[in-house]
Amino acid sequence: MSLPVSETAIKKIVTDINKYDSISIHLAEVVFVDETEILRINKEYLNHNYVTDIITFPYNSAESDTIEGTLYCCAPQIKKQAD
Repeated sequence: MSLPVSETAIKKIVTDINKYDSISIHLAEVVFVDETEILRINKEYLNHNYVTDIITFPYNSAESDTIEGTLYCCAPQIKKQAD
């Protein structure tokens, strides 16, 4: 599967967020998956039986001023929604 965005673009987004927002990204793992995998994650962790665009799993507390977590991005679903 080809990635819908370059690693360089993702790094620029993270840099811009750290520079211009009052929160900083300490660790952001971005994982691109297909519809089958996002459905599996939805069923296993969220008890949802449908495809979504992005599922996030934060590792830090809500009170933290930094972001740490994993984003599972379903590239085909994101493209469908963008169209």
